[in-house]
Order: sequence, then structure tokens, then C-alpha cells
Amino acid sequence: MKYDANVVDAISRSTNYLIVGANGGSKIDKATKLDVAIIHDQI
Repeated sequence: MKYDANVVDAISRSTNYLIVGANGGSKIDKATKLDVAIIHDQI
């Protein structure tokens, strides 16, 4: 099975998921406003 993914610097309405670590900062706020699913990295 093949999975395609694009890694980008900015969040937009076309973003499906945001993967964040301890310091997600303003990206978490923007993802929340755009109703983007947030995945917290627990490393």
C-alpha cells in the first residue's frame, strides 16, 4: 500500500492534519480555527 503526504510550513484549509510537539505555538491556534485535526507527538 502506498501513502502520499506533503510536508508544508503553513497551515491552510486544505491541511488535513497537524502533527505537533511540545512547542506547537500559533500553529495549534490556527489549526483549531480552521478545524484541522491535531496529532500531539509524545516523544
